[in-house]
Order: sequence, then C-alpha cells, then structure tokens
Amino acid sequence: KSKPYPPWKKRIKLAYDYLNKRARADVLEGLDAGKNFTRRYDTKQDYVTTGGTFPSCQRSYLGERMPLPKIPEDAAKQSSGALIDDEPHDEYRVEVP
Repeated sequence: KSKPYPPWKKRIKLAYDYLNKRARADVLEGLDAGKNFTRRYDTKQDYVTTGGTFPSCQRSYLGERMPLPKIPEDAAKQSSGALIDDEPHDEYRVEVP
C-alpha cells in the first residue's frame, strides 16, 4: 500500500494448547513486531513481553475462559516434526486478506 505507517501487513505465529490452557502469539511483522503475547488460562494470567535494547514484561489478570479451538477451512496443514510435552503437534498456515 502507499503509506509506510501504520504497517498494513501483520504476520503472527500462534501456538494454541487447549489441553493445557495456554496460547501464545509472536508478532513477526507489523505494528507490534517483536512482541510476544502469552495467555495462561490455567493461572488466569496474560503476559506481553518485548525483547531488544529495552526488554519488558507486563502481566495482567485474565478473567475470560479459553475459546474452543477452531481451525479455518482454508488452513493448509504443514508438517512440523516438533514435540510439545513429548506429544506431536500440527501446524497450519492461514493467509488472512
């Protein structure tokens, strides 16, 4: 697009573990690039961490229930080969217009 700010494109890597009640979003590109958003539904805590020259960590109370997992129909399954808690997991790629 024509304007450099605010960034019009955002890339996020999501990790979602419904059994252990955890979710994580790493912002790879966009306005919040470099930030990590972690939600621990089991302990009712929400964390925002930032690295770099001035690293920071903010914690807040998380009072909502964890939403049920729902994978979009147009998501492309990718092989990961990684283990989380000694269990294999699936990775999906979704492009949002």
